[in-house]
Amino acid sequence: MKNLERKVKYWINKLEICEEEKEYINSLLKKLKKHHEPTYRHCLRVGILCAKASSYFSYDEKIMFVSGLLHDIGKLEIESQILRKKHIDEEDFIKIEEHPVKGYEMLKEKFEIPAEIILRHHTYGNGRKRHYPKNIPKNEEINEETYKKINEYSKLLSIIDFYDAGHRKNDAFKKFIKEP
Repeated sequence: MKNLERKVKYWINKLEICEEEKEYINSLLKKLKKHHEPTYRHCLRVGILCAKASSYFSYDEKIMFVSGLLHDIGKLEIESQILRKKHIDEEDFIKIEEHPVKGYEMLKEKFEIPAEIILRHHTYGNGRKRHYPKNIPKNEEINEETYKKINEYSKLLSIIDFYDAGHRKNDAFKKFIKEP
């Protein structure tokens, strides 16, 4: 894990993330690590992969890195015992489905565009049966061109998230992501 944390620090420095944003990101990640360490590690991996992949698509590396790094931060609001279960039921999964909205609410003031990307990261296919949240209100302060980017960035985040989650052992979510 130290290697992952070193790589995240490398990207934070490379992307010249300001001190205030760095402190906010680190405080959220510290809470996530304490709340559910597997999700914390997953977020670190996804953030690093997003930063690397963004250059291939000429996407903004900082936006993709922050989006990937904090994409599951809404799980701080999900009971940790649910996240620790090896097998989750429908009731638990409904609670887990709330994490993109919860993450959006946590981040929208400091990271407006990453928050919009995070809100949408489970709205695409990738072999999943479920897509959520269903209704996303439009932020009138964001122009159409930016919305196009948000949608493209969130598709890449969705793919990277799915890729990384698919490589975890004891994935309690397998029954929810298999094709029918």
